[in-house]
Amino acid sequence: MDVKIVFVTVAAVVFLLRHADIRNNAQNASFPSYSLENFLCGAPLNKFDDSFPPTWRNFPGVSAAELFNFITHPNVVEKWFSLVSLFTSADHKPLVVGKVFRAVVGTVVFHFHVEHLQESRCLTLTSDFLLKPTLSVVAIDLKNNSQVWGSRLAIRLHFGRTSWIFQNLIGKAFLWVSRRKIEASLWKLQWILEEMQTYPLFLYQDVPPW
Repeated sequence: MDVKIVFVTVAAVVFLLRHADIRNNAQNASFPSYSLENFLCGAPLNKFDDSFPPTWRNFPGVSAAELFNFITHPNVVEKWFSLVSLFTSADHKPLVVGKVFRAVVGTVVFHFHVEHLQESRCLTLTSDFLLKPTLSVVAIDLKNNSQVWGSRLAIRLHFGRTSWIFQNLIGKAFLWVSRRKIEASLWKLQWILEEMQTYPLFLYQDVPPW
């Protein structure tokens, strides 16, 4: 009887997560003609990743470079990114490939290193700890007749463990929860920028990061 209960519970969880995947994919159906690869920023693409495409949001009135430099500033990360309660530099390097960061997620401490970087455009952080998470952040300009009217910020998270059990059960659950956090982070970032009203992001561009 206990085995049947466990089986039914697992089946129900898988069904709900797959239903959430369908809903999330429908919500991202309006994603522009950019392919998924445009938002990987050097992160690996595997057969499991289509279930969780990048989570994104538009930010009118601010260029991609301004937005990227703002969100990656050391005094700003913890204020908008809800997945972490602490995010600090773990070395004395500038923001370059190989730099290491210390991030606290819940009660777990992760050490992320910069795997890929395109200045003022995209950043990919990876960690070898436990679930082997990879986080990509990409900013692109939105244009109308060659005139930049805003930017889009896309965030994509996936885990390096590729076993079927992990990707379809444990990994799905972690990704679903993380996606909700990322969506909340983008809403929070929009609120922060709206509170700043005139987007004085230039205040953060001349400060040496990290």
